[in-house]
Amino acid sequence: MASIFFDIDGTLIDRYGVVEQSTIRAVDRLKENGHAVYINSGRTKVYIHNKELLEMPFDGMLCGCGTNLFLHGEELFCRNIEKELLYHMVAVFNQYDLPMIIEGRDWLYMDWEKIARDPYGESVFQKIRQHAQPIAGNENIEASKFSVVTQYIEPELADQIMDEFRDLFTVANHDYHVMELTPKDCSKAIAMQEICRQTGVSRKETFAFGDGANDVEMLKAAGTGIVMGNGRKPAKDVADYITDDIHEDGIWNALKRFGLI
Repeated sequence: MASIFFDIDGTLIDRYGVVEQSTIRAVDRLKENGHAVYINSGRTKVYIHNKELLEMPFDGMLCGCGTNLFLHGEELFCRNIEKELLYHMVAVFNQYDLPMIIEGRDWLYMDWEKIARDPYGESVFQKIRQHAQPIAGNENIEASKFSVVTQYIEPELADQIMDEFRDLFTVANHDYHVMELTPKDCSKAIAMQEICRQTGVSRKETFAFGDGANDVEMLKAAGTGIVMGNGRKPAKDVADYITDDIHEDGIWNALKRFGLI
Protein backbone atom coordinates (compact mmCIF):
# COMPACT_ATOMS: atom_id res chain seq x y z
CA MET A 1 0.00 0.00 0.00
CA ALA A 2 1.12 3.58 -0.67
CA SER A 3 1.65 6.59 1.59
CA ILE A 4 0.33 9.90 0.25
CA PHE A 5 1.45 13.28 1.61
CA PHE A 6 -0.57 16.46 1.04
CA ASP A 7 0.36 20.12 1.37
CA ILE A 8 -2.48 22.25 2.70
CA ASP A 9 -2.59 25.72 1.12
CA GLY A 10 -3.27 25.60 -2.60
CA THR A 11 -3.52 21.81 -2.47
CA LEU A 12 -6.06 20.62 0.10
CA ILE A 13 -7.67 24.04 0.57
CA ASP A 14 -7.93 27.20 -1.49
CA ARG A 15 -7.10 30.71 -0.35
CA TYR A 16 -10.53 31.04 1.27
CA GLY A 17 -10.17 27.82 3.29
CA VAL A 18 -12.54 25.82 1.07
CA VAL A 19 -11.99 22.06 0.78
CA GLU A 20 -13.43 20.58 -2.42
CA GLN A 21 -15.90 17.74 -1.87
CA SER A 22 -13.96 15.63 -4.38
CA THR A 23 -10.89 16.01 -2.15
CA ILE A 24 -12.79 14.78 0.90
CA ARG A 25 -14.10 11.81 -1.09
CA ALA A 26 -10.62 11.09 -2.42
CA VAL A 27 -9.02 10.91 1.04
CA ASP A 28 -11.87 8.70 2.28
CA ARG A 29 -11.41 6.40 -0.73
CA LEU A 30 -7.65 6.21 -0.15
CA LYS A 31 -8.28 5.01 3.40
CA GLU A 32 -10.89 2.49 2.21
CA ASN A 33 -8.27 1.14 -0.19
CA GLY A 34 -5.77 0.65 2.62
CA HIS A 35 -3.41 3.55 1.89
CA ALA A 36 -1.90 5.89 4.51
CA VAL A 37 -2.56 9.62 4.20
CA TYR A 38 -0.73 12.53 5.80
CA ILE A 39 -0.85 16.30 5.97
CA ASN A 40 2.61 17.74 5.20
CA SER A 41 2.29 21.48 5.64
CA GLY A 42 4.29 24.64 6.12
CA ARG A 43 1.71 25.58 8.75
CA THR A 44 2.62 24.91 12.36
CA LYS A 45 0.11 22.92 14.39
CA VAL A 46 -1.63 25.94 15.90
CA TYR A 47 -2.52 27.17 12.41
CA ILE A 48 -4.10 23.89 11.27
CA HIS A 49 -7.63 24.53 12.46
CA ASN A 50 -9.85 24.01 9.41
CA LYS A 51 -12.74 21.87 10.72
CA GLU A 52 -13.14 19.86 7.52
CA LEU A 53 -9.44 19.04 7.41
CA LEU A 54 -9.35 17.96 11.05
CA GLU A 55 -12.32 15.66 10.47
CA MET A 56 -10.60 13.87 7.58
CA PRO A 57 -8.96 10.50 8.42
CA PHE A 58 -5.30 11.48 8.20
CA ASP A 59 -2.80 9.08 9.76
CA GLY A 60 -0.50 11.90 10.81
CA MET A 61 0.36 15.57 10.53
CA LEU A 62 3.80 16.85 9.52
CA CYS A 63 3.68 20.49 10.59
CA GLY A 64 5.79 23.61 10.14
CA CYS A 65 7.88 22.32 7.21
CA GLY A 66 8.91 19.25 9.17
CA THR A 67 9.60 20.97 12.51
CA ASN A 68 6.81 19.12 14.36
CA LEU A 69 5.67 15.58 13.55
CA PHE A 70 2.60 13.64 14.71
CA LEU A 71 1.83 10.02 13.87
CA HIS A 72 -1.51 8.50 14.90
CA GLY A 73 -2.00 11.37 17.35
CA GLU A 74 1.38 10.94 19.06
CA GLU A 75 4.00 13.69 18.86
CA LEU A 76 7.27 12.32 17.50
CA PHE A 77 9.38 15.44 17.18
CA CYS A 78 9.38 19.19 17.84
CA ARG A 79 12.22 21.51 16.76
CA ASN A 80 12.41 25.00 18.26
CA ILE A 81 14.86 27.73 17.24
CA GLU A 82 17.41 28.54 19.93
CA LYS A 83 16.31 31.64 21.85
CA GLU A 84 19.44 33.74 21.26
CA LEU A 85 19.27 33.16 17.51
CA LEU A 86 15.51 33.74 17.41
CA TYR A 87 15.75 37.15 19.09
CA HIS A 88 18.69 38.11 16.87
CA MET A 89 16.54 37.37 13.82
CA VAL A 90 13.74 39.50 15.25
CA ALA A 91 16.19 42.38 15.71
CA VAL A 92 17.47 42.11 12.13
CA PHE A 93 14.00 42.02 10.58
CA ASN A 94 12.88 44.91 12.78
CA GLN A 95 15.90 46.90 11.62
CA TYR A 96 14.45 46.80 8.10
CA ASP A 97 10.87 47.26 9.39
CA LEU A 98 9.78 43.93 7.90
CA PRO A 99 6.46 42.49 9.12
CA MET A 100 6.92 38.92 10.34
CA ILE A 101 5.01 35.96 11.69
CA ILE A 102 6.99 33.74 14.05
CA GLU A 103 5.43 30.30 13.99
CA GLY A 104 5.33 27.96 16.95
CA ARG A 105 3.49 24.76 17.83
CA ASP A 106 1.08 26.45 20.25
CA TRP A 107 1.24 30.14 19.29
CA LEU A 108 1.80 32.46 16.37
CA TYR A 109 3.69 35.65 17.21
CA MET A 110 3.12 38.91 15.34
CA ASP A 111 2.87 42.63 15.98
CA TRP A 112 -0.51 43.91 14.83
CA GLU A 113 0.61 47.42 13.82
CA LYS A 114 3.17 45.90 11.43
CA ILE A 115 1.38 42.83 10.12
CA ALA A 116 -1.80 44.81 9.38
CA ARG A 117 0.08 46.66 6.62
CA ASP A 118 0.03 43.42 4.62
CA PRO A 119 -3.32 41.91 3.49
CA TYR A 120 -2.06 38.34 3.95
CA GLY A 121 -0.74 39.10 7.42
CA GLU A 122 -3.94 40.83 8.41
CA SER A 123 -6.02 37.88 7.21
CA VAL A 124 -3.83 35.47 9.19
CA PHE A 125 -4.23 37.61 12.31
CA GLN A 126 -8.01 37.79 11.98
CA LYS A 127 -8.26 34.01 11.58
CA ILE A 128 -5.88 33.10 14.38
CA ARG A 129 -6.02 36.06 16.77
CA GLN A 130 -7.08 33.90 19.71
CA HIS A 131 -3.80 31.99 19.28
CA ALA A 132 -1.60 35.03 18.62
CA GLN A 133 0.84 36.79 20.92
CA PRO A 134 2.83 39.98 20.29
CA ILE A 135 6.52 39.89 19.41
CA ALA A 136 7.50 43.25 20.91
CA GLY A 137 8.41 42.89 24.57
CA ASN A 138 7.73 39.15 24.59
CA GLU A 139 10.54 37.24 26.31
CA ASN A 140 8.89 33.82 26.10
CA ILE A 141 8.68 33.10 22.37
CA GLU A 142 8.98 29.42 21.46
CA ALA A 143 8.88 28.84 17.74
CA SER A 144 10.13 26.74 14.87
CA LYS A 145 10.14 29.01 11.82
CA PHE A 146 9.66 32.52 10.44
CA SER A 147 7.58 33.98 7.62
CA VAL A 148 8.81 37.46 6.71
CA VAL A 149 6.91 39.85 4.41
CA THR A 150 9.37 41.22 1.85
CA GLN A 151 7.10 42.53 -0.88
CA TYR A 152 7.66 46.19 0.07
CA ILE A 153 11.45 46.14 -0.43
CA GLU A 154 13.61 45.49 -3.49
CA PRO A 155 14.29 41.80 -4.21
CA GLU A 156 18.04 42.43 -4.08
CA LEU A 157 17.74 43.83 -0.55
CA ALA A 158 15.51 40.94 0.52
CA ASP A 159 18.14 38.47 -0.67
CA GLN A 160 20.88 40.44 1.09
CA ILE A 161 19.00 40.40 4.40
CA MET A 162 18.38 36.66 4.14
CA ASP A 163 22.01 35.89 3.27
CA GLU A 164 22.96 36.20 6.95
CA PHE A 165 20.77 33.21 7.80
CA ARG A 166 21.24 30.87 4.83
CA ASP A 167 23.86 28.73 6.61
CA LEU A 168 21.33 27.79 9.28
CA PHE A 169 18.00 28.11 7.48
CA THR A 170 16.40 27.06 4.24
CA VAL A 171 14.84 30.19 2.75
CA ALA A 172 11.78 29.52 0.57
CA ASN A 173 11.08 32.49 -1.68
CA HIS A 174 7.36 32.91 -2.31
CA ASP A 175 7.65 35.33 -5.26
CA TYR A 176 9.38 37.94 -3.05
CA HIS A 177 6.08 38.46 -1.27
CA VAL A 178 7.00 36.29 1.70
CA MET A 179 10.25 34.57 2.59
CA GLU A 180 9.87 31.50 4.78
CA LEU A 181 12.82 30.44 6.97
CA THR A 182 12.99 26.86 8.28
CA PRO A 183 15.92 25.30 10.17
CA LYS A 184 18.10 23.40 7.70
CA ASP A 185 17.81 20.15 9.61
CA CYS A 186 14.04 20.21 8.99
CA SER A 187 12.00 20.11 5.81
CA LYS A 188 8.88 18.56 4.37
CA ALA A 189 11.13 16.03 2.62
CA ILE A 190 13.00 15.03 5.79
CA ALA A 191 9.68 14.75 7.66
CA MET A 192 8.24 12.52 4.95
CA GLN A 193 11.33 10.29 5.05
CA GLU A 194 11.11 9.99 8.83
CA ILE A 195 7.45 8.93 8.68
CA CYS A 196 8.35 6.35 6.03
CA ARG A 197 11.15 5.06 8.25
CA GLN A 198 8.77 4.79 11.19
CA THR A 199 6.14 2.95 9.14
CA GLY A 200 8.41 0.82 6.94
CA VAL A 201 7.37 2.38 3.63
CA SER A 202 9.81 2.63 0.71
CA ARG A 203 10.33 5.75 -1.38
CA LYS A 204 8.74 4.20 -4.47
CA GLU A 205 5.53 3.72 -2.48
CA THR A 206 5.20 7.46 -1.71
CA PHE A 207 3.21 10.14 -3.49
CA ALA A 208 3.38 13.85 -2.62
CA PHE A 209 0.95 16.60 -3.62
CA GLY A 210 2.00 20.26 -3.51
CA ASP A 211 1.83 23.60 -5.24
CA GLY A 212 4.51 25.98 -3.94
CA ALA A 213 8.16 26.75 -3.32
CA ASN A 214 8.29 25.04 0.07
CA ASP A 215 7.01 21.82 -1.53
CA VAL A 216 9.91 21.41 -3.94
CA GLU A 217 12.12 19.15 -1.80
CA MET A 218 9.14 17.00 -0.78
CA LEU A 219 8.10 16.58 -4.41
CA LYS A 220 11.64 15.59 -5.39
CA ALA A 221 11.99 13.15 -2.48
CA ALA A 222 8.71 11.33 -3.14
CA GLY A 223 8.44 8.36 -5.44
CA THR A 224 5.95 10.44 -7.42
CA GLY A 225 5.69 14.21 -7.02
CA ILE A 226 2.34 15.64 -8.16
CA VAL A 227 1.73 19.38 -8.54
CA MET A 228 -1.64 21.08 -8.69
CA GLY A 229 -2.61 22.86 -11.89
CA ASN A 230 -2.74 26.09 -9.89
CA GLY A 231 0.81 25.46 -8.60
CA ARG A 232 3.77 27.83 -8.85
CA LYS A 233 6.60 27.45 -11.35
CA PRO A 234 9.24 26.17 -8.85
CA ALA A 235 6.96 23.27 -7.97
CA LYS A 236 5.92 22.55 -11.54
CA ASP A 237 9.55 22.50 -12.64
CA VAL A 238 10.25 19.42 -10.47
CA ALA A 239 6.89 17.64 -10.90
CA ASP A 240 6.60 14.08 -12.10
CA TYR A 241 3.01 14.88 -12.98
CA ILE A 242 0.93 18.08 -13.12
CA THR A 243 -2.73 17.51 -12.34
CA ASP A 244 -5.73 19.78 -12.69
CA ASP A 245 -6.53 22.90 -10.69
CA ILE A 246 -7.67 22.58 -7.09
CA HIS A 247 -11.20 23.58 -8.20
CA GLU A 248 -11.16 21.10 -11.09
CA ASP A 249 -10.86 17.97 -8.92
CA GLY A 250 -7.07 17.97 -9.23
CA ILE A 251 -6.44 15.60 -6.32
CA TRP A 252 -9.20 13.16 -7.26
CA ASN A 253 -8.12 13.07 -10.92
CA ALA A 254 -4.46 12.45 -10.11
CA LEU A 255 -5.26 9.65 -7.66
CA LYS A 256 -7.44 8.02 -10.32
CA ARG A 257 -4.67 8.48 -12.87
CA PHE A 258 -2.24 6.52 -10.68
CA GLY A 259 -4.74 3.83 -9.71
CA LEU A 260 -4.86 4.71 -6.03
CA ILE A 261 -8.64 5.19 -5.90
